[in-house]
Amino acid sequence: MSFKVIDGDGPGKEERDSERQREWAKDEFSGAIRELAANILRVRGAGKAYELLVQMKVAIDSAIKYRDLHDYWPSDDVIANALRLEDEMESTLERGRAGTLAQEHIDRWAQMPRFVTPPGTSCAPPSSRQPAARLVCARCDTKRGTRARV
Repeated sequence: MSFKVIDGDGPGKEERDSERQREWAKDEFSGAIRELAANILRVRGAGKAYELLVQMKVAIDSAIKYRDLHDYWPSDDVIANALRLEDEMESTLERGRAGTLAQEHIDRWAQMPRFVTPPGTSCAPPSSRQPAARLVCARCDTKRGTRARV
C-alpha cells in the first residue's frame, strides 16, 4: 500500500512557523504582564518589591517581541484577557453547560479535605507540606492561596 502526497492548499511551513511564533510571543507577554500585576498587588504584603523593575523590563521586552512579530503593540483586549480573573464557579458552570463536567468531578470536589481559618483572618498561603490545590477553606469555600493571584 502506498500513499500519495497531495497539496492540501493549507498554510505552508513558513506560515505555520510564523503563526506559532506569534502565539508564543502572545503567551510570553501574557505571562509576563500577569506576573508583574500579581507582584504589584502583593507588594504591601508578600510581594517582592525588589523584582518589580526586572518584571517590568521582562514585560516591556515581551511586548516589543510581540510588536515585532505582529507589526502592532499588544491591544487592550490582549492585556485585559491576560489580566482577567477567572471565577471558578462561572468556569465550572460553563463546563457543565458545555458537557465537559461529569458527576465524578463534582464528587471528587466534595471529597477534598477542608481547613478552617479562624474568624477575622484570611486564607493564608499553604505550608510547604500541604498542596494548595487540595485544600479548600471551609469558611469561605475558596482554595488556599488563590485570593491574591491575578
